[in-house]
Amino acid sequence: MGGVVALGSNAGKRFYQGRLPAPETWPRRLMHNEIGFAAVHVQPIVIGALFGGPWW
Repeated sequence: MGGVVALGSNAGKRFYQGRLPAPETWPRRLMHNEIGFAAVHVQPIVIGALFGGPWW
């Protein structure tokens, strides 16, 4: 639920729906991209399913 609140805030809307911030680094480009944003959030689930672990 924290992500929903963060993306609903004015700062979240400016960052994710607006123009890319001035220093265009690769993490900012990745998080600004819809596919990249989803991949960063799904990747831990895939790693947990493949390798298991006490947190899974």
